[in-house]
This record gives sequence, structure tokens and C-alpha cells, in this order.
Amino acid sequence: MKQRITIEQLQELTSAQERRLRAWWEQQDGDRPYGCRPDPFDGETETDGRGYSLPILDMGQMIDIIGLGRLEKVVHRTIFWNIPELCDALWEEVKKKLDDEEYYPQSE
Repeated sequence: MKQRITIEQLQELTSAQERRLRAWWEQQDGDRPYGCRPDPFDGETETDGRGYSLPILDMGQMIDIIGLGRLEKVVHRTIFWNIPELCDALWEEVKKKLDDEEYYPQSE
């Protein structure tokens, strides 16, 4: 069973989604950060020691982002639509959540 998203999936994010994910993420031991590139909006290369890396999310982190209320729907959809990996279904929900301006108003 797949436990984490891939780098290719992480690269699907828009710039706005990346900023929102970065705002949510508090790096913990065991996290797998990816990349360290300048923020294209302010040109800075580093602000807090982790630069502008993004986390390669695991299923637990994705559940934290989408919330337990959405988890049941994701699991049901995974079974009903015969999606082979729960991780991929969670990732699709995370991308939707990162588009939610009401949830992340501070990032704009």
C-alpha cells in the first residue's frame, strides 16, 4: 500500500496551493521535504531554515489537512470507484482543500 505522495504529484500543485501547503506545514522529525527553491512571488530563498521546501505528504498528514469529516467520503469513493490507492484519493482531496480560499485566507 502506497503511504506517501510522489514528487510528481507534489509538482501538480499551483503556486497558490504550494503557498497554502507551506503555510500549513510545520516540519516534524520523519517528514520528507522536497526542493528548496525561491518563492517566485517575493524572490527570497530562505525564511525559516527550511527554505521553500514542500512536504512529501503521508496519509496521516493528508487526513490532518482534509479533516476526519471528509475521510469517510474519500474511503467510500475509493471503494465505490475502485481507486487502487487510498493515498491517491486522499491527495485529490488535499488539492481541493488547498484551493479553498475560506480555509486558507491568510495565504493570499
